Amino acid sequence: MRILSLLLCVLTITFLQAQDIKIYPTPQSVKTNARTIVLDAPVFLNGAAEADTTAVEQLRLLLKSGAQKKSYTIYIGERNDRAVKKYDKFIPQVAGGYYLSITPAKTVIAGNDERGTFYAVQTLKQLVKNDTLPEIEITDYPTVAFRGVVEGFYGQPWSHKDRISQLRFYGENKLNTYIYGPKDDPYHSSPHWRKAYPEKEARQISELVALSKASKVDFVWAVHPGQDIQWNDDDRQALLDKFENMYKLGVRSFAVFFDDISGEGTDPVRQAELLNFLHDRFVAKKTDVTPLIMCPTEYNKSWSNPKPGTYLDILGDKLYPSIMIMWTGDRVISDITAEGLEWINKRIKRPAYIWWNFPVNDYVRDHLLMGPSYGLDLTVGQQMSGFVSNPMERAEASKIAIFSVADYAWNPAKYDSNAAWEKAIQVVMPHAADAFRTFAAHNSDLGKNGHRYRRDESVEIKPTIEKFTADYRKGILSDQLLKEIANEYQKIAVAGTSIRAFNDNPELIREITPWLEQFTVLGKAGLVVTQLLTLKAPHEIWKAYCEFLNLEAQRQAIDKKENQNPYQPGVKTGSLVMQPFIDTIASLVADRFYIQSGGNTLTSTATAEPQLYTDITQLKNQTLQQTSNTVAINPVLEVIKIGAGQYAGIELPQTPAALQLEAELNTAIGNWGKFQISTDGKTWEDRTPNSRTNTVITLNDKPVRFVRFCNTGKKDREIYLKKFILTLTASDDRLKELAFLQDGKLNTACPLSQRESITVINPCSGQNTTVTILQNTSDPVSLKVTGFNSKGNPTELGIITEAYAQLDCPAGITTLRLTSEKGATNLNEIIWRQN
Repeated sequence: MRILSLLLCVLTITFLQAQDIKIYPTPQSVKTNARTIVLDAPVFLNGAAEADTTAVEQLRLLLKSGAQKKSYTIYIGERNDRAVKKYDKFIPQVAGGYYLSITPAKTVIAGNDERGTFYAVQTLKQLVKNDTLPEIEITDYPTVAFRGVVEGFYGQPWSHKDRISQLRFYGENKLNTYIYGPKDDPYHSSPHWRKAYPEKEARQISELVALSKASKVDFVWAVHPGQDIQWNDDDRQALLDKFENMYKLGVRSFAVFFDDISGEGTDPVRQAELLNFLHDRFVAKKTDVTPLIMCPTEYNKSWSNPKPGTYLDILGDKLYPSIMIMWTGDRVISDITAEGLEWINKRIKRPAYIWWNFPVNDYVRDHLLMGPSYGLDLTVGQQMSGFVSNPMERAEASKIAIFSVADYAWNPAKYDSNAAWEKAIQVVMPHAADAFRTFAAHNSDLGKNGHRYRRDESVEIKPTIEKFTADYRKGILSDQLLKEIANEYQKIAVAGTSIRAFNDNPELIREITPWLEQFTVLGKAGLVVTQLLTLKAPHEIWKAYCEFLNLEAQRQAIDKKENQNPYQPGVKTGSLVMQPFIDTIASLVADRFYIQSGGNTLTSTATAEPQLYTDITQLKNQTLQQTSNTVAINPVLEVIKIGAGQYAGIELPQTPAALQLEAELNTAIGNWGKFQISTDGKTWEDRTPNSRTNTVITLNDKPVRFVRFCNTGKKDREIYLKKFILTLTASDDRLKELAFLQDGKLNTACPLSQRESITVINPCSGQNTTVTILQNTSDPVSLKVTGFNSKGNPTELGIITEAYAQLDCPAGITTLRLTSEKGATNLNEIIWRQN
């Protein structure tokens, strides 16, 4: 029986199948024809004894292998190995390069090194389909030498289980670098960077190092000593001891981070001296340790001193050429451009090692960044020494972007961000790919943020929504556009259920469950709003609008319950296009309904909001967080430079009855910094904090509209803005709730408890009127309505039992009293229409 047979297919069909071959990361060179071959018996591995053991093990699992040399033969090995020596001329002379040839006679898997052989097998895995292989010749190698991930975000570090899954994923996708540097690991940074890891953590690191080796990944352990380092022999020795300790755990690659620090640790001369010292005393003395990596203090262009001979130039001149320097781009969160790389490479006198801050969301923790990875120049592969992605705290969700980063860094010139994104979705969630694609497409933007970095979202439906909204504002309602929009919301409404049902990736589902729940609510709300646009009868409109209000309450409840981190708490989804469309249309429908029900001039829906109050350029785009009784400046993770006379604070739209400030600056302010209050923003009064760095100040003794921290000294300073929160108390919450009854806004409500009565003034007391009373409840309660004239004489106007109800109110009635006879309800609005 023949071991190998040619598939006999119609030429055109076979040709199309061959052209459909797509390999990730995208190879440098692929040659194929219209033929495929079938492996219908065990294969013989020639060279297995010399070749990379992990590659051989994976190949045996992939294909049935036997001992018969007359079987179909696969030649496998590294350059100069006997099995593949005659193919050396075809192997790219690049680390990680390989040559893969599949013909009816044999298959050749030849790596430039062990990594190359391993990578060739990863490619072969993608080519095998039901024991069928295409005839193909691939010559491949990575453009960027070091490619991978830096676990460098703020927040909860990844779990051991997360890291195991990540390292396997890196090997499968030809990533060769994992930098361990979670900001909140105390043994990586302050206060314990000098100390050895406890036994449990040390054992886990050893396990990760072993898995990294099997996955052909460099496990790079990073230390972050700059916050409290002393430039003396003791701390130099402490670093040597820590490196030696990590070496004993199996670590063979190291990095030193000086990012997001202030004070003495930022000195570039001493930083360079320390790195060179570590090279001389540690790296050079070991035979198996890779070159050092450094993250500088000035790690992006916007924070860098542009003057010649300053920080970056000093590093470029003094650091040994082998030490690689990390760089995030023109800003902390930035696209990567050719111009930006040219600028930094000249200053540091070496190719930059890119630390790309995507899909990291530690500054927008209420969002997931699940969209395509774009904004990367396709021509700069040779201008980078390395490229690593800083991911999200949610490890599995980060794989969408990491997959794309693997494709980009391997072969930037052929990178297609949308194609890589589509493939990543299929890899991460294969059986629920359509539903997961819907979810990812509407969860990609970051929302407003201090870094001003935004991403496209809801790309396919966005033009339709923009056209429909513009037409609707002109009085045009397009049924076709509305149908397309409703169909998209229907896909959103059912996506979460589909994703859970297939359960392709349980850990990913666990990570994103709050967003899946919010996504379902988003879809349902969108369907209700699109339905609202088609209704005519007032009671039907109000019923549907109440359904929208209830879904809005669900959205807010999820936002207040889930993901309650101290920085950006909550759960946002579809925040660039789909949620704003719901908000816009619901508002327009409510305004139209209010006027048609007899409401007079609409009360403005624009409410005065608190504002950021600062003249610090670095903070100009920082956003505020608000709850019902607090206003806070979004915490800033990086060091803030505050010049003499500069300030940061909050401006309130009105004076609260009581006010409390809680601030955390994480630096000793001494006599140079003051907390100040003002009623007009011109005359300021100092308030003394209760500690040198943190403060709680209660401000009940006078009206306050401005609260700030000001550098009142004569020198520029540095602070950390970890917390700046104002807690407010309104003058009379019940009066505010009663005002909701006649504010012209259908989405505000006054709660009415059982047996409670409220009284409202009739603005049309001299005329006969029709009163529309709107309740928002799934089970409307019975309301007794009594009118009173100017002498206080009552007139029973009736009992209403519907959510939408109308009553005639005769002239002379000056006030109405509404009494809940049974149960509690929410009264959204009372609308008066003159007859």
